[in-house]
Amino acid sequence: MSLRNLQIQKGKTSQPYSPTVSGETDGTAVIIGVGFLSISGDIVTCQAAFTTTPSVANALMTFELSLPFPINVQNAEDILGVAGNSAGQEYGGSVIGSTGNNTAVVGTTHDAGGEVTTVQFSYRVIV
Repeated sequence: MSLRNLQIQKGKTSQPYSPTVSGETDGTAVIIGVGFLSISGDIVTCQAAFTTTPSVANALMTFELSLPFPINVQNAEDILGVAGNSAGQEYGGSVIGSTGNNTAVVGTTHDAGGEVTTVQFSYRVIV
């Protein structure tokens, strides 16, 4: 979607979000179905679920997600969010921005493969 479309999309409560997964390190991530995004003012919030398989149990696994409305990420904190997985409350993660790739970077730990990781993050789009 283009930034121009952001103005058109405002007011819709929920829309599909199908990110591209890239930059996987120490594991693989595959999106489950379709995620969702919502827009409130100039803030975009995205949610999606993935099947994640770490290469090594309890190691940090990272992957990047494309943004529905591209931005030029100046600082890691331009995109902020959380990640959780089906392994239990002792496992979780964070989402920050990639200044090099203009993507959302998910970092999480797992004890086994085939777990469901849910991600939610927000960022501001300046039009």
